[in-house]
Amino acid sequence: MTATTAMTAPRASISPRPPFDPAVMLVAPAAALMVMFFVYPFAYGLLLSFQPAQGGVFQNYIHFFQTQELWKTIGNTMQLALPATFINVAGALAIAYATRIKGPYQRLLSTLLVVPLTLGTVLIAEGMLTYFGPQGWLAQTLRWLHVYEGSIRLTHNYWGCSFR
Repeated sequence: MTATTAMTAPRASISPRPPFDPAVMLVAPAAALMVMFFVYPFAYGLLLSFQPAQGGVFQNYIHFFQTQELWKTIGNTMQLALPATFINVAGALAIAYATRIKGPYQRLLSTLLVVPLTLGTVLIAEGMLTYFGPQGWLAQTLRWLHVYEGSIRLTHNYWGCSFR
């Protein structure tokens, strides 16, 4: 059999791509919100940090790294962020491992885990203050049950930040 007699496979007709894909319009509102609520505030804050009231362009950064009191903020941030990160990752791995097999309560668990993601941060913070605050539901319930009579401070401190 020669090359000229071999049958060639029919070519699939490739239609040219339209110049504008209408599906892109579905992404546009989400992209606009991301830019408006995340990219713009970050960029604006970054630009403001390079415009100090006095001194050169890097004066804010020079002041931060030369002031002993401001160095403590890095340690405080790490004290809050690292344990919270480890707890969140460990919890997420445990839940992912437990829900890898279909079960009767898998959809309920998925719903309970997604609901806080859909609520805004301010709404969750207000709910936490209402529940965990000094006059919140938890404190009132513990007083009513005579379990604890003192003031409970679970907000505006290390543990309040860790709960979130």
